[in-house]
Amino acid sequence: DIYFDAIVLNFEYSEISSGQTTNIVLPYRLFSNKVPQEKGISLNLKDKNGIPLIFKRQDKDIYGMGIEKYSEHVQEIMSYITDEKKARKAGIRSVYGNAVHKKVRKGEKMTIWVEQTGGLVIKKTIQF
Repeated sequence: DIYFDAIVLNFEYSEISSGQTTNIVLPYRLFSNKVPQEKGISLNLKDKNGIPLIFKRQDKDIYGMGIEKYSEHVQEIMSYITDEKKARKAGIRSVYGNAVHKKVRKGEKMTIWVEQTGGLVIKKTIQF
């Protein structure tokens, strides 16, 4: 079995349904039934400013704000993981870890999906 561990930030349903925001999932670690979680491969890679690389964008890919403002916004979101009071004030209902797993075979390709409810699902990759 392979496990994909992530941190999930669930916003209030009213904010999601109104289109103001969505849930956020941050990849954290990859491990297996042979490799324990604490020795797994870290996916929590960050730049020198503490911004997870999954949020790293080039200037041309950021719309509606400059790179500095974007970086500030991402750092603010990251602070919600460790500051519950701040997270609640921002409309976050819960912050939790979620590890999904799947039995995999050599050559199989999988895709990890983030559900609108914040849950994670592993599905076989479908060719189009």
